[in-house]
Amino acid sequence: MPYYAHATVMGHLGRDVESKALPSGKELHEFSIAVSEKRGTDKFTSWFTVKVWGQMPDWKLGELKKGALVLAAGRLAVETWDKDGKQGSKTVLTADPFGGIQVFWQKDDPDGGGLVSQPRSSRPTIDSGISDDDLPF
Repeated sequence: MPYYAHATVMGHLGRDVESKALPSGKELHEFSIAVSEKRGTDKFTSWFTVKVWGQMPDWKLGELKKGALVLAAGRLAVETWDKDGKQGSKTVLTADPFGGIQVFWQKDDPDGGGLVSQPRSSRPTIDSGISDDDLPF
């Protein structure tokens, strides 16, 4: 029986999406999501690396900007490396290019927020209620 680790992460993008075409012709899009929580007066932030393989719509790539509120769902895997004798690892969420990424709000959206994971012309407008003070960066 095969096993599968699936996760859903919702938080703010720590940087704009980085896209590159690999020599094989495949596209790779990578970004990080910050998930913050408060415990009493302390604030804790966890960072998640998200990778998306394959072509993404240009309008969705344009919405993946630092500060955007994003939900990413997909398969979990651990990547390990050895650099100069030091070993490292990180947990990576690999999301589907279409259904695995939803952008809900952008910090600088002139429309005042709203569901972004659809072409701008068909987006409803809602108040997100998130201020700059809520962002972990």
